[in-house]
Amino acid sequence: MGKPFFEVFSGLSVQPELEGLMKGTEVTKVSTNHQRNHLRVYLQSGRLIEKADIYHLEQDIKSQLFPKHDVSVKIIEKFCLSGQYNPQKLMDVYKDSILREFRTYSLLEYSMLRLAQMEFPREDKMQLILEDSVVARQKSEDMVQILEKIICERCGLDVDIQVDYATPKEKKHKKNRIDNRRIIGGVLIGVWILAFSIAVFYLLSSGKSGGEDAADTESASQGDNVTAKEQGTENPEAEQEEKEDPQSEENRTAAEEGA
Repeated sequence: MGKPFFEVFSGLSVQPELEGLMKGTEVTKVSTNHQRNHLRVYLQSGRLIEKADIYHLEQDIKSQLFPKHDVSVKIIEKFCLSGQYNPQKLMDVYKDSILREFRTYSLLEYSMLRLAQMEFPREDKMQLILEDSVVARQKSEDMVQILEKIICERCGLDVDIQVDYATPKEKKHKKNRIDNRRIIGGVLIGVWILAFSIAVFYLLSSGKSGGEDAADTESASQGDNVTAKEQGTENPEAEQEEKEDPQSEENRTAAEEGA
């Protein structure tokens, strides 16, 4: 059977908000090592206490009760939660505290958990989806063990955690950018080929039309030359007749006068 927290730490002064939380808690055990430089406080509460408040409480115990001693204080909390809690609801309200705790263990594991997705196909099953990498596959087992201790041992809930791996978002975006560039490049090449084909067709059409016009012009020129030659052939005869006519008249006139 535990004792009320402020009965065990009667000389401790904490912030009003934290004091209200700690009034409903009990200390079930206090232990230390042989060197007496490490103190463990086992705390039990009927409601969740944020990890940030636990860290503040550890600092207050150390600074106020052991100001001249090199003593580290570790509070090991355990929550007796109501039946309304399940792993999914717990993560909704307690995930920030879990992330803060992971950050004290390892910044790498904290970063991986922060980017991870959590799905709950069943009430007692969690699917932890990590961004795939060599490090993630190496660290996933340790991360699962820490999560199980927090959810099962500390909060008293049953959960089966399975790990899956997903392609990192940056690689997906990079792949999408490459695919988009390929699509755009293909469209531009298609447009260029179409424009080139139209230009070639236009040039060929223009050349054919110009050749026909030149042929028509040459034919017309040849026709004009033929006409001019014909006219030139007829005109001398007419001129000759005109030249001969006056002489014929004169001869006829002279003949008439002699008669």
